[in-house]
Amino acid sequence: MPLRDHFRPPLADRRSWEGFHGQWPAMMVIELNRKLPQRYFAEPQVYLAPPRPTLAVATDLLALDEYEVRVYDTQSGRRLVAAVEIVSPANKDRPENRRAFVAKCTALLQDRVSVAIVDLVTTPHV
Repeated sequence: MPLRDHFRPPLADRRSWEGFHGQWPAMMVIELNRKLPQRYFAEPQVYLAPPRPTLAVATDLLALDEYEVRVYDTQSGRRLVAAVEIVSPANKDRPENRRAFVAKCTALLQDRVSVAIVDLVTTPHV
């Protein structure tokens, strides 16, 4: 599949970042499940909005979007063995968001999970 810059015209004017990345994990899962050994399976994990709060308090919370694909080992009790972390603009728009993304990846690595990071988010420098 050719790689196109979906974040600049002409494609940016017709397609959204969320639409592109929302479908991408599912397509990766389809291909991975065709190729993985039978004891493994992949599934998409996409988190875009937190649950409705039970209490509202004014604060500046991190607004992180999470797009990832997770691979599990069925012979080890559905143990997470690999994750593909797909970078979103919110993962790198502020220092605290970048730290949170790195902390998440670090926690996965500490749990002996293989991690691949895919970053196709481009920011034009004028």
